Amino acid sequence: MNNSLIAVGVGGLLLGGVGGYVISGGASSGDSDNGAAAATKTERARVVAVETSTSRDVIRKITDIHAVPSQSERVQLMLDFYGNLDPAEFAAEAERLDELPFSERMLASYLLFSQWAEVDPLGALAFSEGMGREGFFARPAILAGWASNDPQAAAQYLAENGQEFQMMGGRRGGGAAGTIATEWARQDPEAAMAWAKTLEGRESNGAVENIIREVALKDPAAALTMANGLDGEAKDAAYASLADEWAKQDWDAMESWARGLPAEQMASVLAEGVQGLAERDAEMAAEKWKLLPEGEQRDRILDDVIEPWANENPEEAMSYLLANGSPEAQADAMREAMAPLARNNPEQALAVIGTLPDNEVRDRAVQTYVFSAQDADPEQTINLAASIGDERDRMRAVGGAAINYLRADQEAATSFLQSSGIVDQEFVEGLIERAQGGGGDRGWGGGPPRRGR
Repeated sequence: MNNSLIAVGVGGLLLGGVGGYVISGGASSGDSDNGAAAATKTERARVVAVETSTSRDVIRKITDIHAVPSQSERVQLMLDFYGNLDPAEFAAEAERLDELPFSERMLASYLLFSQWAEVDPLGALAFSEGMGREGFFARPAILAGWASNDPQAAAQYLAENGQEFQMMGGRRGGGAAGTIATEWARQDPEAAMAWAKTLEGRESNGAVENIIREVALKDPAAALTMANGLDGEAKDAAYASLADEWAKQDWDAMESWARGLPAEQMASVLAEGVQGLAERDAEMAAEKWKLLPEGEQRDRILDDVIEPWANENPEEAMSYLLANGSPEAQADAMREAMAPLARNNPEQALAVIGTLPDNEVRDRAVQTYVFSAQDADPEQTINLAASIGDERDRMRAVGGAAINYLRADQEAATSFLQSSGIVDQEFVEGLIERAQGGGGDRGWGGGPPRRGR
């Protein structure tokens, strides 16, 4: 591979994230060979790109890219391919998205519509209206691409056509206004904030959160000054966003500021800071979590602390969880602790379950084990699922484990289910039908539900 730059943020996109993949600015010095072609387009944002051995070849259609063995090269080639389309070519390429497998189709769709929106946002939106459900997934990319190039126009369109983006709900600034605010703040945070103040309710709060986060990435002190100029819910949203980001950079500075706030506000801000810190250093966040005032605020974020820690060290995270928090908080966080433990060390997971009293914490631990320990003994797993106290949760877990067993060995599974007495014959027949249907186990699989969120 030659000296190159690789696209920033693609890993997040592969996980389902939206935004951050197109960087505003003129062409780089490496674009001199394409100067004439670039001049025929608008001053569209340029993609941070790599030159790979494959990208020097002529790529004539998106399905050629799908055949490239390296995923990182495929992503880069898609960036290059869509980045060099003329405005009139996007619709034809959008028609070809169906030729790709689903996972790559979603990625390609994001990249295509982001680029299209920079040169013809109305055309991209019009096309998305005929895409059915997949059009809903394209619109966030269109809005982000449009806002990265002309946030004022994107904001005006949203004001006049807000119903088109109602599906863009989401937490913490994940809505349409938040998407525009993020892109606008990268260009002119003061103008973005002035616009956010014209909004109301959740739209305003989401926009404010994202603006403060973008400013805090570079200058937490400037973000604090901006947040101090707000009032009411907007100020609360700004403080929460600032604490989350600042804690990742400098916990001590964030904490020093937070402890100067009124008591109730301090508790909320510190909790947000702990959540942010958990993304960078979960073990440190767990220690800071202990210092929070007891109550609903502290309980609410325990699972946010446990989840990243358990992904790195499930045994330590589980030990911490069982020693801290209210029973309700432990139950809410058990899914995050048990899932990686059951996958990586099922024997230890069973040992943990064996120490738990019959309560909601144990029920959640068993549910999570059933849906996570895929290689465990199926009959032992079904028997364990049958010990769950809550009837609805019990039947859901038993059904999920039984369907997995039926698909692996229908004869043995049927014999076991019929002789175990755990479920009646009618239930067994229903499970067999589902297993043979090869569907998505609706109503059975998917693990225990999240609660208290």
